[in-house]
Amino acid sequence: MANPQEPGSATQTAFEIPITLKKILETGDFVLFAGAGVGREAGFPGWKQALLEISQALKPHSAAYAAALEQYQKREYGQAVLDFLDFIAKYPKHPLANNAQYWIGEAYYVQRDYRQATLEFRRVLDSDPRGTKVPDALLKEGLCSLNLHQPGRAYELWRRILREYPDSEAARKAGSFLSARGVSSPR
Repeated sequence: MANPQEPGSATQTAFEIPITLKKILETGDFVLFAGAGVGREAGFPGWKQALLEISQALKPHSAAYAAALEQYQKREYGQAVLDFLDFIAKYPKHPLANNAQYWIGEAYYVQRDYRQATLEFRRVLDSDPRGTKVPDALLKEGLCSLNLHQPGRAYELWRRILREYPDSEAARKAGSFLSARGVSSPR
């Protein structure tokens, strides 16, 4: 039989839940929280939201990035750009800073502001030439060039992806784009 004092016990009371949360905050053991089973049976139906709030409080950079991405997903592109810029300003060395810069480019791209999108995608490469979003940024910069009636530039960027990032998803797409236009790929 489960001990009523154990986290996750179906008989754990709402009074005992703050003790569990206190222990989690003190130890940082979110696995304990996630596995605590602190749900409707225990009288705490908001446990998922509580976990989110706790993790955001302890990791403000994650919350800031998630909030900016949420604005993008809600098609609030202007606010998303501002939020991503704020994230980059506050956390310039964070591993997601390069991703944030990429999403700024995407926000301009979906609004068909291809000139600004081109500048933003170039900043992805400038800020971290080895970043994981570089091949995707080059691919999108190529699409911007195509939309700006600069097909030669687009082909050059897509060939670069094939040369420098041959195993990436962006390379597969770049190859398809070149092939669809009857343009040869680099050897």
